[in-house]
Amino acid sequence: MTTYRLLTFVADPFSDFRIPLGALVRTAGGVRVVLAPTVVELKGTLRAAWDLARRLVVQIDTFDELPPFIGPQIVAGPVLRVPGEVADPVDWLARNLVHVAA
Repeated sequence: MTTYRLLTFVADPFSDFRIPLGALVRTAGGVRVVLAPTVVELKGTLRAAWDLARRLVVQIDTFDELPPFIGPQIVAGPVLRVPGEVADPVDWLARNLVHVAA
């Protein structure tokens, strides 16, 4: 069974505005990170924070807990299952991540 956790970027903690950032995928071969495409236009310091978040998440190698270097603006959702009929979970998430996160 392949599982995943959606990663979201908390752009504004006061309004809880979140942007899909990617997903952690746990497969038989280990943990993989799939990045989501940028779905909103970001500017200024928010864009800089987004770019940093994307650079940090590709370094994650654990599934159950996020490493401390990630910080509070990146949040992992609950553990979800990849549908059983999906042959390549990483590719499936890469193609469908924005839709899965909605």
